[in-house]
Amino acid sequence: MPEPTIIPEQPGPEAPGPKKRRHPVARAGHAGAWLLLLALIFAILAGIAALSLTERALTLPAWVTARIETRINASMTRGAVDLGRIGLFVDRRGVPRISLIDVALTDSDGTAVARLDRVQASFDPMALLERRIVPRRLTLSGAQVTLRRDAEGGFQLSFGQGETAFPGLAGVLDEMDALFAQGVYAGIERIVIDDLTIIVEDARSARVWTINGGDLTLTQTSEGIEIALAAEVFNGTDDLASAELSIISRRADSLAELSVKIDNVAAQDVALQSPALAVLGVLDAPISGALRATLAADGVLDELTGRLAIGAGSLLPRPDLAPVKFDSARAIFAYRPDLQKIEFSRIAVESDDLTASISGHAYLQDLDLRGVPGSLVTQLNFDLLRLAPLDLFASGVSFRQGAVDARLRLNPFTLDLGQVVLSEPDEESGLRSFAAQGRVSAERDGWNVALDLDVPEVPVGRALSLWPVPIAAKTRDWLAKNITSGVLYNVHGAFRRRPGERPEIGVTFAYRDATLQFLRDMPPLTGGAGYASLSAARFAIAVDKGTVMPEQGGEIDMAGSVLVVPDTRQKPARGEYALTSDSTLTALLSLLGNPPLRLLKDSLHGPDLAEARAKITTTLAMEFRKGLTPKDIDYDVAGKLTGFRSGTLVQGRDLTAEALDIAVSPAGVVVSGAAMIDGVAVNGRWRQGLAPDDRGESQVRGQVALTADTLSRFGIALPRGMVSGRGTGDVTVDLATGQAPRVTVTSDLKGLGLRIDGVGWAKAPDTGGALTLRATMGKTPAVESLSVKAAGLDTAGRIILAPGGGLERATFDRVRLGGWLDAPVSLIGQGKGQPVAIRVAGGTLDFRNAKFGKDSGGSGGGAARGPVDIALDRLQVTEGIALTAFNGRLEPGRTTSGRFTARVNGGATVQGDLVGGSRGVSLRLRAADAGGLLRSAGLIQNGHDGPFEAVLVPTGIPGTYDGTLKVGRFRLRGAPAIADLLGAISVVGLLEQLNGDGLVFEETQASFRLTPRQLILYQGSATGSSLGLSLDGVYDLATRQINMQGVISPIYLLNRIGSIFTRRGEGLFGFNFRLTGAAAKPAVSVNPLSILTPGMFREIFRRAPPER
Repeated sequence: MPEPTIIPEQPGPEAPGPKKRRHPVARAGHAGAWLLLLALIFAILAGIAALSLTERALTLPAWVTARIETRINASMTRGAVDLGRIGLFVDRRGVPRISLIDVALTDSDGTAVARLDRVQASFDPMALLERRIVPRRLTLSGAQVTLRRDAEGGFQLSFGQGETAFPGLAGVLDEMDALFAQGVYAGIERIVIDDLTIIVEDARSARVWTINGGDLTLTQTSEGIEIALAAEVFNGTDDLASAELSIISRRADSLAELSVKIDNVAAQDVALQSPALAVLGVLDAPISGALRATLAADGVLDELTGRLAIGAGSLLPRPDLAPVKFDSARAIFAYRPDLQKIEFSRIAVESDDLTASISGHAYLQDLDLRGVPGSLVTQLNFDLLRLAPLDLFASGVSFRQGAVDARLRLNPFTLDLGQVVLSEPDEESGLRSFAAQGRVSAERDGWNVALDLDVPEVPVGRALSLWPVPIAAKTRDWLAKNITSGVLYNVHGAFRRRPGERPEIGVTFAYRDATLQFLRDMPPLTGGAGYASLSAARFAIAVDKGTVMPEQGGEIDMAGSVLVVPDTRQKPARGEYALTSDSTLTALLSLLGNPPLRLLKDSLHGPDLAEARAKITTTLAMEFRKGLTPKDIDYDVAGKLTGFRSGTLVQGRDLTAEALDIAVSPAGVVVSGAAMIDGVAVNGRWRQGLAPDDRGESQVRGQVALTADTLSRFGIALPRGMVSGRGTGDVTVDLATGQAPRVTVTSDLKGLGLRIDGVGWAKAPDTGGALTLRATMGKTPAVESLSVKAAGLDTAGRIILAPGGGLERATFDRVRLGGWLDAPVSLIGQGKGQPVAIRVAGGTLDFRNAKFGKDSGGSGGGAARGPVDIALDRLQVTEGIALTAFNGRLEPGRTTSGRFTARVNGGATVQGDLVGGSRGVSLRLRAADAGGLLRSAGLIQNGHDGPFEAVLVPTGIPGTYDGTLKVGRFRLRGAPAIADLLGAISVVGLLEQLNGDGLVFEETQASFRLTPRQLILYQGSATGSSLGLSLDGVYDLATRQINMQGVISPIYLLNRIGSIFTRRGEGLFGFNFRLTGAAAKPAVSVNPLSILTPGMFREIFRRAPPER
């Protein structure tokens, strides 16, 4: 049979000319042949029908396969085909088909190009009748193609070992258009390739994709070629992606339309397909969606639109960084290659955690030679942004609109935020905006974040809802708990996070109309305005305006107060307060009485202890934790009190001051400065201890002016004139709950004059001393102790004041005065305006040095004195003479006048009178037994009987008196000196009388001067009927030595006739004698010749008497 041709349809042979009619026999032969042919045709048709019904293939003989292979290769311009075997069948529509098994294609040089398991073809039936083979449809199975894209975007297509290069996707389509426009391919309507394996090798990304089990359909129409590919893509992971690709290439304008549907394709794989999708390369997430593009005749992408749905994944610009996770997102976009611009008509992110609706555009910049952008400049608008808490916020946050201007650099990944503005409705301004700018970059060691935030104004609650919980969590918690209302404005924030370093946050803001809880358990600050900052973990908040309302005392102005937390990362954090307040003192103390300080708890006074205005600075330092006690808090309060007045601080006293200093520390509360107590100037301080042992106790210390008026104002009303001048004393007032104030005063007494008229003591104002006074300042003050050392006075005692004022009794257990008084003394009040009575009960007084009793010349001047009762143990009169058991009384008045009784040296009793004079006190002594008195005085041991009277008158010289003495009938018995004298003059009868009943002197007189050491006898006489004596000289009281001289006149009854010419006690005739040596046994010498000298010439034989 003739071989069919497979080249396109050719013109037929020329039509035959008229045929010659044939012979009938010939016609009969021909008829038989036609019948045979018809039978064959029917047989063939029957066979075809059977093949069509069964679709069974008819395998051609090998030689036919070889002949067809030869004719195919002859028709190919290059390369060759190797056919394994050929099968024929007719489909149910009656279309003949051919099946080529094990087809191999080789290039001109014999290189294998492709190997196909099966190729099926259907042909145009009419062309077959015309002996032409015109394929209409081809079906290929088991094909494997390798598609390589080089770095410049060119393609190489390989069906085996050989490769065909195409300049990009446009080149592939052009080659395909040219191929199907000529030769045997021109009549092909459709090519179907199933079980297709495509290996894509991309030099740009160094990635390899494998497409398995793909179905590719190529349809040729009059307008061009349509290609459709559906396949699963293996991308090196456990998950397979699916893709559907459609390409329509139009021959008229050489344009191509490209559409792609993808499902579960890795974002990195999508990013490699177009510059517009390059930004997706930073995502690790599956993407599904549809892309549509137009390819111009020159192969340039004209437009790209798409819808993408991004599944759960993360932002991962570097594999070594911590990912930023998300749930899903959707985007609708259009890419304009001529402008390098991507229009985002909608980007929607919807998940349980994030909802956003975004539109905008982006410009591709910094394109490399491959057309891949290095960066994108974007402008995006938010229609909605809603975030769930996500352990990031305290509650969900949302914004109704916003805008972002940013630049995204892809390698290295860097996001520069030129401006981010998020807005929300605001009742006052209409629209509230939040602006941010900064940079986020992915570095080798981690994320590098630098963000700045600016908010013109925002309510406190809204600001805290937007503050990320993990960032500066301690500061955020403190603000959330302690700023319960108000508005923040001029908010500036900064967040910095560098790889390997601790994140840093900085925030500054001003606030107004705030309610601020500065301290737990303290009243809140209201109407607060100020500013705050957080930097390098240091938080500070300052108050420019704001008040606190404690329980008592009215508002406290807290302007100028500051809280600083040096390290918010410390656990527990420590706060340092510098509080400035302006309020009443009551309000301040009421505030400080709250926990945790609890000042003045259980103290003597409450917050209303005084009226004053207080301007105070308070510093506190404590840890922010529960259960604080005052011991856990370091605090110090200092400031000024003005207009101070208190009637309770010093019980019963009005304390006032123009200005005082106040200080409070854990040691106590101290108020100091110049003040007035009941009009008395005081410069000191009041202290209230805060230790447990100090509860209910406080103390005032200071300096007070000491005057008579001061003492009077404090209820210590001393006799007029007792205090004069002005001194200064250190005063301490101890205050205790339920007790009267206890006052201690000490002074050096300079400037203060003191006088006790009753004892003649005075201290001049220009002299010093020492005063210590301890008193109880109750309703009736009491001086518990008073000690004075000044001007020779050293005493200690106590004073009891009379109800209503004045002295009731001052008792001094020991008064030492000028060396002459050492005795207990009591001063007893006699009523208001009356001089005190003085009582001396015991002790000693040295009359030789006594200074009391001087009167002012008898003129009646000077201060009146009250009565003085004296009961001394001993009154020393001279060195050897003392009055013991001395009891006397000085009458009140301006002059000294009194009486006393005593014993002389513990022996004879003596009475006396005290009479004051200009030079001192005179004594008039009386005794019934002169002999006993003289014996007790140690003057004459052998005297007996006789009344005694003596007068001692002060000379003005300390301890020196001029005196006179008179003794009545006096008996002298057994006196050794007199005995020796009588023996010397050989008066035997008188000597016997002396040693017997004794010599009797009817009258004895003496005139003398008594000094502290001597008795100077100016003139002395003793006369009796038997004997007369005169005597003068000196008796040393200290050594008891005498140096006396005199005249003894025997038979004085007769001898006294010449006394008118002699001294008292001398007769006309007498013996001169001298007594020297020890008084107990003196040496006696007599001048016997003196008896021959009449009395008027007797002075020749003796010295002159002592001079006065």
